[in-house]
Amino acid sequence: MAKMKLYYSPGSPYARKVRVMAMETGLDRKIEMVNVVVSPIVPNADVDMHNPIGKIPALAVKGMNLFDSPLIWSTSTASTKAASSCRARAASAGWRSGCRQWPTGSSMPPS
Repeated sequence: MAKMKLYYSPGSPYARKVRVMAMETGLDRKIEMVNVVVSPIVPNADVDMHNPIGKIPALAVKGMNLFDSPLIWSTSTASTKAASSCRARAASAGWRSGCRQWPTGSSMPPS
């Protein structure tokens, strides 16, 4: 069983960013992906348990719930060698975001 569970929808660009990060860093093997349907009219009980706002992506890990894609990114990749490799590739390609490491707990990139 996976130690982490990611609630996502294939159409969400924020969830896609987290899923790509997981694949790039090799964390996808440790994350159970749960495809969910979210709607402002009909709440999803599974998502609501892990995100009080009811939005995706939401990552459940060791009794802790993360529900902001930059926060999921920084927390999930903080200690992986693959994350630094990903950031190096992004910098060499001239990307302004993607593999950027944002400060833990911040929803905005550093200025």
